[in-house]
Amino acid sequence: MTNTLLMAAAGRVADLRLIRLAGATRRQVIWLVTAESALVVLIGALLGGAVAFVGLLSVRAGLTEQTGVPVDLVVPWSVVGGMVALCLLLAVLASALPTLRSLRQASARSSVGSMG
Repeated sequence: MTNTLLMAAAGRVADLRLIRLAGATRRQVIWLVTAESALVVLIGALLGGAVAFVGLLSVRAGLTEQTGVPVDLVVPWSVVGGMVALCLLLAVLASALPTLRSLRQASARSSVGSMG
């Protein structure tokens, strides 16, 4: 996930520069990229959780049918929450840091170009 976000951030330099030229501050651009990444992680966690839940229900039904004993579905919510939080942290760092770096390089290049 982190590698994909790093590559995506590198590919969006021109788009982010255009947002800056439209009047957005660096802080607003960083916030935009961070919010996009967080939204993608949360949507992915919800969709992945829904698919996994359906699969777990099927496994539980099969085990109950084979054993004749009710099988409880136990979900370790603290582990799930921890993994989502870790993915969220990695996504935010992997998108915000390269964006901040590219914005600094772009502003340094534009200030050099305007002086010459």
